[in-house]
Amino acid sequence: GKDWVHFDGTSAAAPIWAGIISTLNAERAAIGRAPLGFAPPLLYSFAAAEAAKGSAGFNAPRAASSNECTAVGICCSHGFPTNSAKGGGWDPVLGLGSPKVDRLAEYVRALP
Repeated sequence: GKDWVHFDGTSAAAPIWAGIISTLNAERAAIGRAPLGFAPPLLYSFAAAEAAKGSAGFNAPRAASSNECTAVGICCSHGFPTNSAKGGGWDPVLGLGSPKVDRLAEYVRALP
């Protein structure tokens, strides 16, 4: 019942992203625009557009690595290093970071 349970990883992130993209598509439909389609090019163009304005469209991920142990004791002795400890940027473990959804929504509304 009342206990908090911690979830993370793809199983938590995928439904959140599905909700974000669905909401953005609904906003675009309300102004007579087509759905977004394949998201990765959109996300990278958004990140580049925000960087060109001297802003960040994503919250920098905290330092991590893919060579850590899981909560159930499964460990990986090798993995991908992350860029988050070096000031952010894309990396194979953490991607771009978490989106600043309000800025992403503004960007998406302005697209043709």
